[in-house]
Amino acid sequence: MPIVEVEIVCSQDDCLDTKWAQQIADLAANVFETGPGHTWVKLRKLERNCYAENAMPDDAVPSPVFVSVTKKEMGDVSDIRHEMKALSKGIAEIVGRPSEHVHIKFEPDAVGRIAFGGNLVEDD
Repeated sequence: MPIVEVEIVCSQDDCLDTKWAQQIADLAANVFETGPGHTWVKLRKLERNCYAENAMPDDAVPSPVFVSVTKKEMGDVSDIRHEMKALSKGIAEIVGRPSEHVHIKFEPDAVGRIAFGGNLVEDD
């Protein structure tokens, strides 16, 4: 049930490739070892003029990719480390950005706080 939300900073004349969401979903499903239909991806564009970094001239600010991952349970640190590396490398390749510009945040466990179709995610 991983949910992967991807937000890409783009200039106004950039557009998101129509294949990226599916490519990222397939990548994430491989990383999380989930079956068909069990990894969901939401892909959004963040206009360049809506992103800034402090004390940086406009021409020096990179165009990062922000990724938020929600899983039933995060797992241990070695799992998270592996997943972050695989996701950042794979997403960077898909969207054509350096992997050091892909920033990943794991959300708290979904157990007991998220419902799908009105059904609370619970421990098995």
